[in-house]
Amino acid sequence: MARFLYRDINNISMSGGRARVYCPECPYAHKNGMVLRYRYVLWKAGVEIPPGYNVHHKDGNRANDAIENLEVKSSAEHTREHHTGKIVSAETRAKLAQRKRERIVTAATRAKIAEITRQRERGYHGRLL
Repeated sequence: MARFLYRDINNISMSGGRARVYCPECPYAHKNGMVLRYRYVLWKAGVEIPPGYNVHHKDGNRANDAIENLEVKSSAEHTREHHTGKIVSAETRAKLAQRKRERIVTAATRAKIAEITRQRERGYHGRLL
């Protein structure tokens, strides 16, 4: 297998420090036909990236999209690898805790969700609630 599977690509654009390729037939492409180059490389090599999985660059260099440098990992495993031993300040911990509290669903919201679910189960497809 060739070391780089994207040598023949002419339409490469850079955005956010990551190379994107125009390939609308790739299953990982966005609506505009652009796909991250490392996803394109794996697709061309016949490697599937299931939902909930990420592509990891083994050497840490996001510009190195050689097939032997790419690895498919679950999101949890990928996060664990990048954040193990990371020191988080007290201020950041407080901000994260506040965001978590803001996401808590109230009893009233749960009741509305339950009512909408019951209506859908009964086959009602008009305006809910």
